[in-house]
Amino acid sequence: MTGTEEFEAFRAAIDAKYRLHERAFEDKDPEPVLTRFFTPDALWEYHGYPRHEGREALRGLFEEVVQKDRVEVIPIRSWVAGDAGWDFTDYRVTPRDPDEPGWTFRQMFYWVRIEGDWLVNACIGFTLPEG
Repeated sequence: MTGTEEFEAFRAAIDAKYRLHERAFEDKDPEPVLTRFFTPDALWEYHGYPRHEGREALRGLFEEVVQKDRVEVIPIRSWVAGDAGWDFTDYRVTPRDPDEPGWTFRQMFYWVRIEGDWLVNACIGFTLPEG
């Protein structure tokens, strides 16, 4: 769904969440990601990586990665209906160490609206091949 008022409001809300997510990495602070981006029971699953379920499992992951990486979220295609939506994105990871190579996750964020706030309930993806 594109071009509707519902879609435009969804895009604006999740774009703000992506900026919050990116800023948390810049600030090396996982709390905004954990408490304002993900639901308490969120699922994080990527091909070749261990699965993380729930805020406490995500805490261990994000406390580590915000220290060593920067990120950028680039939306590709979105859909929304009522209190649920998804956003297919490229999630670019740039290590703070300039000697380390960056990479991109191709992923799907599954969004739910809870009490008016859009939060990610699941993100699932894979690393894009280099090139």
